[in-house]
Amino acid sequence: MEGFLLPSLYSFAISTMDRINLNFEAQKDNFLPLTMTRSIYDLKVGVFTIREKWMQFAKNQHVEISFDQPVNDDIFQLNGDILIPAHHTDLKKIIALESNLVLNGCRFLKRPSDILVQLSSALKEDLQILKKTIPNRSIPNHVQFSGNHDLILHENCSTEPCFINTMDGPVVIDEGAHIMQGAMLRGPIYVGKNSTVKMGATLYQGTCIGDHCIIGGEIKNSIFHAYSNKSHHGYIGDSYIGEWCNLGAGTSCSNIRNTASPVNTYDMKTNEFVKASLKTGVIMGDHVRTAIHTAINSGTVVGPFSNIFDIQGLTPKFIPPFSWGGHSDQKYLIDKIIVDVQRWQALKGVETSSTTLDMIHKLYKNQN
Repeated sequence: MEGFLLPSLYSFAISTMDRINLNFEAQKDNFLPLTMTRSIYDLKVGVFTIREKWMQFAKNQHVEISFDQPVNDDIFQLNGDILIPAHHTDLKKIIALESNLVLNGCRFLKRPSDILVQLSSALKEDLQILKKTIPNRSIPNHVQFSGNHDLILHENCSTEPCFINTMDGPVVIDEGAHIMQGAMLRGPIYVGKNSTVKMGATLYQGTCIGDHCIIGGEIKNSIFHAYSNKSHHGYIGDSYIGEWCNLGAGTSCSNIRNTASPVNTYDMKTNEFVKASLKTGVIMGDHVRTAIHTAINSGTVVGPFSNIFDIQGLTPKFIPPFSWGGHSDQKYLIDKIIVDVQRWQALKGVETSSTTLDMIHKLYKNQN
């Protein structure tokens, strides 16, 4: 896309300083259920969040940036669909409303499935930035490495004999991460701090693993936020997994329809199904747990704080927040949610904060 930013998508304020105010909160409900528990700016689009990406661009171009501040005459207001600049985008041209502004290469996001469609390319860009900040060590002899892109191993990560291929993009293993024997990784891939990739795991291109995760089985083109586990066999593809999720052994998702037609996902804002992309797996909110052998339908949307079990065949396409068993007529009781969250966080050495408890109570009240 080239040319001037369209007024139908963005609103403007006359600028006298190099300052941009991002105001994407109006789009928050388009990204439910992921934004029920976090700001829209804290959604990952690759390794980095929307907030982190904009702050990097602003810092590199000496532009001040703010988020959701009141509009005044010295702040350029950027509002509308989620926009993430390309590396060549001149932010000062945006501020000056220059007609020769080039937007090709920028990312425009309307819903979670858009993140997944662009994930592999976004991950490549992020890894190029990240590798400059990581103290790298040489590749051990026991790692069978192939490919032309970078393999970045943090000096404090650990690897057992494994297979890493960078033919289609770089691989970055961050501080404290551990790659077990027999794991197979094909970039672009990021494995976050203190995360573990278990024996025999198969990670394909576009996989982004957050910090403190445990990963097994087969994963492709998916984001895992921090503290989530997929410890055992099963397939997750073209999916977005929130924080503190635990997928039971054998949990798998479908990511394409048998008819090869676009996948439909449930839009929690409009309460209707909308077309996503040809391949869409599961969009899963925070603190979701699935029983062993859970079969997740293509395009399934799962609300936060759901406990999924006792489902015959494929899951429903929409599982509301606080579901108990995955059936819409049963609710996860608030007192049990609190106890279970505390137990799961204790397993990873985290004490449940008062902020988390307040958030759970507020969300639960709003959903009932």
